[in-house]
Amino acid sequence: MRVSLRIKVTAMTSCIIAAVFLLTGIVYYESIHSYATHSVYKQALGISQVGQAMINGDALQRIEQLKDKENEDYKEVKRVLTTLGHLIERGDIFAINTYEQNLVYLSDSVKENFVLSYERLPKERFISVLNKLKIGEPFYFKDYYDEYDKNILRGVLLPIFNSDQQLVGMVGYKIERALFYLDLYLVRWLIILSTVVSALVCIVLNYFGFKRVLRPVDKLMNTMNKVAKGDFKIEADVNRKDEIGKINRNLIKSCERISQMFEHITISSTSLKMIAERILETSKRGLVALEEITNST
Repeated sequence: MRVSLRIKVTAMTSCIIAAVFLLTGIVYYESIHSYATHSVYKQALGISQVGQAMINGDALQRIEQLKDKENEDYKEVKRVLTTLGHLIERGDIFAINTYEQNLVYLSDSVKENFVLSYERLPKERFISVLNKLKIGEPFYFKDYYDEYDKNILRGVLLPIFNSDQQLVGMVGYKIERALFYLDLYLVRWLIILSTVVSALVCIVLNYFGFKRVLRPVDKLMNTMNKVAKGDFKIEADVNRKDEIGKINRNLIKSCERISQMFEHITISSTSLKMIAERILETSKRGLVALEEITNST
């Protein structure tokens, strides 16, 4: 199957355009993803820092169980968490009492107030978290699977110290990964849609653009086909200032020279024919004279 140059060039440039748009979309999405991740963790750290500043470490330390919901320490911590919970659109703010393995979990949500157990927590990871919090550093967790909520979580933890500077708990912000990616899903599909549409539009424009650009080439091909058939009386646009115009001018000059050569050849062949006829006529006369001489003798 013979493929024209126009199709080859159009297909090649269309593939390049599609590849460029695809790479641009990927880079753009990765940039947005990185920015969104950084923003979420920055927001999580900011909320947790506010909670760290507002929660009384001594009050959190004294909350050893959740049976007495009228306990003032419980109300104080709960009030801070509730206040912070109203400031965030997604995710949850929570505090955990880790003093002497109490592991009391409090959240701005009523249903999430319960007593944890070390059996339900991965000990090695929990101990590594506590060791990092003891020196006052935040702990960022990514794609942590919470067996109680059956969700994959992301967030940050900050330490809570009592008046004796003992680590008595932690405050943190968590968000489900599905909620974390909720906006990114929309952004991703918008990027995919815009990339595909933009690529298709550019491919269509590229096709018609090349069709317009290669139109003089088509005319040149038609002219050369006429020359190949022996028609040297051609018309071409010699006023163009580009390469096509230069080719047209050279082609017309070549056709004129070839036409002149044919004329010379035609004239020469006519002259040769006349000379040949004269020689033939002279030869005939000579033969006639020779016969007469022969007969007379």
